[in-house]
Amino acid sequence: MKPISFILLVFLLGFSACQNDTNKQHGKPNNHPQEILVEWQKLVDLGQFAQAKLLSTDSTKIWLDEIAQIEVDDDSIAVSQLQQIHCDISHDTADCTYYILEDGEKLYNSIQLVKKNGVWLVDIHDSSM
Repeated sequence: MKPISFILLVFLLGFSACQNDTNKQHGKPNNHPQEILVEWQKLVDLGQFAQAKLLSTDSTKIWLDEIAQIEVDDDSIAVSQLQQIHCDISHDTADCTYYILEDGEKLYNSIQLVKKNGVWLVDIHDSSM
């Protein structure tokens, strides 16, 4: 009975290791800049600036603080629709272009994300957006 228990234990440990590798591929350490951009924009649209800061560089956090001071009617809040997102990735920088639907218009925009500690973060500077 002991050899079967040992084989079962080895199998379970191997299966667990495979699960951890899969999670790393789909979790925060190896995320995709497009996914972060969409999530970040959704949080900003909803006024959830504290959560958006978790996906932001220091300069973007300053920008979010400035945006948070602007009063907006709750009735006018709408989640932006980002379309045709394309990110050119070079090392730890992603230059992303996309279209955003706003008031029935399709507007072209771009933004940069940087990878820090294995996580993509939105990186807005004064000249961005």
